Amino acid sequence: MKPFFSVIVPVYNSEKTVARAINSVLAQTFEDWELVLIDDGSIDESFSAMKSFEAIPNVILYKQENKGVSFSRNKGVSVSSGTWLVFLDADDELTSDALINFASRILQNAEAKAILGGFKKLKDNEEVDYIPRNNKPQSTLSGSFAILRTFFNELGAYDSTLKFSENTELFHRIFISECQIEYVEEVVLIYYESLNGGSKNLKNMIDSLLIILDKHSSTLSPHVKYLYRQILGVNYLRFQNYPRARTQLLKALYIKPYKLTTLARLCISLIPPLSKKIYPMEIKS
Repeated sequence: MKPFFSVIVPVYNSEKTVARAINSVLAQTFEDWELVLIDDGSIDESFSAMKSFEAIPNVILYKQENKGVSFSRNKGVSVSSGTWLVFLDADDELTSDALINFASRILQNAEAKAILGGFKKLKDNEEVDYIPRNNKPQSTLSGSFAILRTFFNELGAYDSTLKFSENTELFHRIFISECQIEYVEEVVLIYYESLNGGSKNLKNMIDSLLIILDKHSSTLSPHVKYLYRQILGVNYLRFQNYPRARTQLLKALYIKPYKLTTLARLCISLIPPLSKKIYPMEIKS
């Protein structure tokens, strides 16, 4: 018999946190689930940590060469069988009532295709709850939503070319589909915020935002396009690629001509020594 939920966890070099994520699934008060762990070519002891859970019923392990998080989530879907899908990152954890909260909303609305819940953000010694109110989402973080398998496949799954903002892009397609979405006004995810400001992550951000802008040029709102152009402009400044920075900032100004912050950044791009000081490669917390 197919499980109600498949919880899919892509794992890459997460030896210190993956057991916490796994245990959060094992602790669910709703018991009709399977857990799919995808090792995405880890070079640390992540797979060994995962292997210690292999004997537990309904836990599936899969190991592959490094393909990226979007590919890994799609692979997890292909080797799973649950009616509903929940994607969880290896450094976060579900609250113990996450799945039962999703299930209760699903049972209340048989037409729902996606369920969105709240999350608790932990950073240093601070905790902040983000709860959807009045049917308005706070975020689309992995672990904060469940999606019907058949609908996920109809949408075309995750875009495996994306290494940044893959959930945002998926939910853009969900929202423009005008499907029925239910909301859980409870925390279902514990999100451990980390600052990934290295050059590789900035490059992934640039590549993915350019793909999204091209792919959804006809459906993205002007405000979102403006934000993405700003982000691209700043990241190009960090890479000291001033011509491309100016191109993106000018496109942002075309959308919102009176934004002084964008104009200031455009001026800064003309003064490399100042730009290097204001926009270094490494982002510090």
